[in-house]
Amino acid sequence: MNRNRPNRSKVTDWSRYIKTFRARHGLSQVRLAAKLAVEETTIQRWEAGERVPPPYLKRALRDLEQELRTITKNARESGQVEKPDHC
Repeated sequence: MNRNRPNRSKVTDWSRYIKTFRARHGLSQVRLAAKLAVEETTIQRWEAGERVPPPYLKRALRDLEQELRTITKNARESGQVEKPDHC
């Protein structure tokens, strides 16, 4: 196995995760790239399954997701955002 090429299933998992992450939080590729301090093409490559994020950016993505969930939860609790029917 070539050490420079990520495992195909890992690539697919990360590709799906990033697409879902952006959709869930209403972020464009440009906006997510800015939040992670990477180029837009980096996000595009991750989503296309050409690359996977390095460990430090995987941590940054998880941290950002937690931050966005907290913001959304606080906004809902304060009445600034309507709760969806399924919550």
